[in-house]
Amino acid sequence: MRLHISFSNFEASNHRQPKNQRGFTLVEIMIVVAIIGLLAAIAIPNFVRARARSQATATLQEVKLVDEAKHQFAIEYNKPGNYTPKVAEIRPYLNPTSRLYNTTQISNFRDMFGNAILMGDLDTPPLIDDATRDMFLSAIPNSAALWGIYAR
Repeated sequence: MRLHISFSNFEASNHRQPKNQRGFTLVEIMIVVAIIGLLAAIAIPNFVRARARSQATATLQEVKLVDEAKHQFAIEYNKPGNYTPKVAEIRPYLNPTSRLYNTTQISNFRDMFGNAILMGDLDTPPLIDDATRDMFLSAIPNSAALWGIYAR
């Protein structure tokens, strides 16, 4: 018995590939790029708003912490309402791991953007700086309601 092997069915490597194995056409690639661009146009503004909202919330939390620390200081030392506390007097009432506790400022705390948190006396709540408030006006609709008593 003889074994006969034929190589006539194999193609050379420099021949064209069959039609079903070709790459993507330019139109298909352009459609994919257009879809990605459309998704980015929808997602990026939402991401920017969400980021601004979280920054505003974090700033508001810092101002509330300063307000609570002022009240604790006033109760412990029985200070009158017209007394304006110093940062050094308020610092012990803040969490030692907080960014506000580790401040080197003497007259006012600073928010995450470097703007002052205006302390005021014990009868008035601390106020955010106008620059901080204005930063969020375009990104957060009705942001004035967000700040409440902590904005001018």
